[in-house]
Amino acid sequence: MKIGKLKKRDIEIKFDGGNLTSDSGLYLLKMADKKMSLCKRLSKVFPDPRDQSRVTHSLESMIKQRVYGLASGYEDLNDHEILRKDIAFQTAVDCMSDLAGDSTLSNFEKWADRNFSWSAHEIFLSTFIESFDYEPTHLILDFDGSDSEIFGHQENRYYNKYYGSYCYMPLYVYCGNHLLVSYLRPSYRHGSYHAAPILKLLVKALREKWPNVKISFRADGGFQKPYLHHWCDRNNVGFIAGLGGNDCLDKLADRYIKKAERYYESSEESSKIFGQFLYQAKTWRKKYKVVVKAEYKDLGPNTRYVVTNLNGSPEEIYKDKYCPRGDMENRIQETHRSLFADRVSAMSFDGNQFRMILSAAAYIIMNAIRQICLVKEGKKSVRCETIRNRFLKVAAVITKNTRRIVFHLPSNYPYKLELNGVIASLAPT
Repeated sequence: MKIGKLKKRDIEIKFDGGNLTSDSGLYLLKMADKKMSLCKRLSKVFPDPRDQSRVTHSLESMIKQRVYGLASGYEDLNDHEILRKDIAFQTAVDCMSDLAGDSTLSNFEKWADRNFSWSAHEIFLSTFIESFDYEPTHLILDFDGSDSEIFGHQENRYYNKYYGSYCYMPLYVYCGNHLLVSYLRPSYRHGSYHAAPILKLLVKALREKWPNVKISFRADGGFQKPYLHHWCDRNNVGFIAGLGGNDCLDKLADRYIKKAERYYESSEESSKIFGQFLYQAKTWRKKYKVVVKAEYKDLGPNTRYVVTNLNGSPEEIYKDKYCPRGDMENRIQETHRSLFADRVSAMSFDGNQFRMILSAAAYIIMNAIRQICLVKEGKKSVRCETIRNRFLKVAAVITKNTRRIVFHLPSNYPYKLELNGVIASLAPT
């Protein structure tokens, strides 16, 4: 088809390029997944009501298809009606023929139940534990909630005044870059709903594997609950959580606040003064250490409090032990924006929890590529979207015969050395 000219040359389009794909890096997902057997283990605990004599697509192949699709940027089930014929996807899923279509994958979601969600999180935790070659000395469990906006009439749909929309309110737990919990909750629940039992289960499982490991619980002010602090105290678990200000706290911190203000007035520069004191609210069983960051800047005072049972100077506790919690926001953003965990458009609540688990599995595989292949190169902060754009979304011509399948990548591909390094790191030993 002739579409124009460039000087004396005709410009034409022809659909005769053979088998091409824009996702030649999908095999990296398969290699990373194989090291953990993540999708395979998820398929073994997923309910399958089908007549097995009539089954064309196995549970494992469909879970791989959905997880690898999310990791590659395909959030819609409709995408798979075309992707099912892509040789790169078929090769990654270990299939020589067409994969499942969108209608099959849609029915597949309806089989998810709460037992699967429970088992899936046990697998996530086992995968995390198996990622260590040694017993860690200290683990910090970061808890935080988020919102997943709803645009339909899904089950357990409620309006949340704080977020100003109909939404769900999932709870996430990370340990560093590792995702441990991706738990869907209705938005009428408090932000700390079920945080305590989840913390107890995690601590129990981790100490069964590593009896001497130190464990700390870290969260923002929404998780500042007396029963959480008391449980941590009784079970030798460190905790540090944000604490909402009040008149009593402001009075106890008055000397730090005034010192910060005096410094600002004398220097006309933003000032931060750190201090600590003991404090006991009416609902607390004992006094706990409260660290104050008294900050004064152009807009006036900006005072922050955290409550903790950790040792250290006030500045060390606030800056080195509490503030790194903010990195968890980046991990949640990756899981939501890059891997579509907030795509909760299934009608059933369990179906939407299943979608979150698929996105969590995609994150775990992408994080495995980051941890195994990129951390040693000083690229531990590289985001999932960067991994996707740099290593997965690579165009290739595919030649296929009875003996082999060859991916012909562009000669001028700019990350050739890095890709070879990733492949070498993921290769079976």
